Parts: sequence; C-alpha cells; structure tokens
Amino acid sequence: MKMIYVYLLLMTTMMLESFEIHGNHEMGNGQFSPLLWLFLIVLVITTGIILYRFVSRTSSGNNTEGSIDAVEIIKGRFANGEINRNTYADILNLINQDSDKNYIEKLKIRLAKGEITISEFNEMSELLLEE
Repeated sequence: MKMIYVYLLLMTTMMLESFEIHGNHEMGNGQFSPLLWLFLIVLVITTGIILYRFVSRTSSGNNTEGSIDAVEIIKGRFANGEINRNTYADILNLINQDSDKNYIEKLKIRLAKGEITISEFNEMSELLLEE
C-alpha cells in the first residue's frame, strides 16, 4: 500500500512540474506539453501493471496454506478417477501432516498433482528435513 502512495505522490509531483514549466497545461500552439504526455504514458502503464498484479493475486485465491490447495487437488483427482481409494488415503495422510516448512508444502502440492510419487515424496522430504 505504501508503494501506491509513493507512486501517487511522484505522479502528482510530475504533473505539477509539467504545468509549472509552461505556465499551464497547454503550449502556445494548443498541444499538451511533452512532460504531460510522458506523465500520462507512465500513468497508464503503471496503472495497468498495478491492476494486473491485483487481479492475478486475487484470482489465485490468495491462499497462504498450501495444504488446503493440495487437499482440493487430491480430492479432484480422486473424483475424476485418476487415483484409487488407497492412493487417495495415503496421499491425504501425507498432506495432512503438519509442517512449518514452506518447501514441504510445495512437495505436498506436487504429490497431490501427481508430479511425484509417494516414495519420491518421502525421500525428498527426508532429505529436505535433514538440512
């Protein structure tokens, strides 16, 4: 949020500066000053970037718990018939294990997506927890 305030302050300063150079927002021939055009271009581009980041952040669910995402993924795979009941139960048990390590949560998501097997998950998590 602080970045937005700094951005607005900077853009306001640039706009006022462009008005002060020429005395008003128009030059003698009725066109906008070059600094005002630059300000408008930067404003449009920056606004687009901010909106894109905001939309992409909210569309991703903004969920900080990777295990909830992993549970949803594994439920979907089970519902689609991609995995059987035993595999579903095994993976669900692994996902529901508590972990305060971010990289273990990433492994859980990979396991839920089917990118790694249960044995690969166990091996990788053991190696990661040793360090």
